[in-house]
Amino acid sequence: AGAGAAGAGHVHGLMTGIPGSIALVAAATSILSKELLFRATAVVGNRLNSQVLIANAWHHRSDALSSIVALVGIAGARVGFPLLDPIAGLFVAAMVALTGVQLGWDAMKELTDTVDDAVVTRVAELTREVKGVVAVDPKKVRARRMGSDTLVDLRVQTPSYMSASGANQVAETVRWRILESMPEVKEVLVHVTSESKQCPMLASLRSAEAIEADVRAKLRELACSKPLPGDYVGDKKITTVHKVTVHYIDMQPCVEVLVEVPEFVSVKDAKQLAVQARDTIEGLEDVSRAEVHLYLATSEQVPSLKEIYMLNDPTTPVFSDPAPNFISAGPKREIV
Repeated sequence: AGAGAAGAGHVHGLMTGIPGSIALVAAATSILSKELLFRATAVVGNRLNSQVLIANAWHHRSDALSSIVALVGIAGARVGFPLLDPIAGLFVAAMVALTGVQLGWDAMKELTDTVDDAVVTRVAELTREVKGVVAVDPKKVRARRMGSDTLVDLRVQTPSYMSASGANQVAETVRWRILESMPEVKEVLVHVTSESKQCPMLASLRSAEAIEADVRAKLRELACSKPLPGDYVGDKKITTVHKVTVHYIDMQPCVEVLVEVPEFVSVKDAKQLAVQARDTIEGLEDVSRAEVHLYLATSEQVPSLKEIYMLNDPTTPVFSDPAPNFISAGPKREIV
């Protein structure tokens, strides 16, 4: 019985024994090695912008911190405070659980394309510095990660009367400004709009091609309504419609046209002609306003009446003058 009691007491001593010096050395070694691993891995992760390596680096740091807690517990148990050992174990378990939650949350944000607020703010600041950008809404800027890369998608507003090629130049300037200023961004997609707000009613308006066809038809009627004898066309004296541009301003189509007239037309008649052409275009049902610019051709450039009627493609310019002169008529009414 005595031997049995002694055996039981010996087993009980093993279960509640004080940690040895080996445990103390192992904890100290773990602290040093894990901290070195953290620093090395963090440097590589930041250089490659790899979230996986950065997360692994912080895993090493959490191991080092938990080893510090374990070292305190072991040392406390060895100097006469045995409860410090299990308490330290609880702290280590809590730190491991917290690290797991943080890593899981970061992975969840990356998988769900959560916006990086710092990147969005910087992108908006760089975009506002570009000439030609009227406005950029940070709510319309999206930044998401794909591996070690950041992809940016944003919408910018340009002036309503800016041409498509001009808006494209602004978009490319915005794109390269962001790529050059933010090395972590690998691709930028810029959407350009001329309106501050998107409205589905805009899609219900007639297309620019349809409006342009009607405008050209009206101007041809105006040009050829009363042909005079000789090589010139009618008292309206329009020889060619060089360009028709349709803009959509505040949900209303606006038209800008360039027409050609002979050089013998007086300034007074040219202004009358521009006003008449403008009124004719604004007579179309869905055209809000029109601007007419007159191109003054030289006598050698004025086509004959036969050439005017034989034009098969009304969109193709007939003449090109390296030094043109213009007379314009602005819109008769303003958009309300």
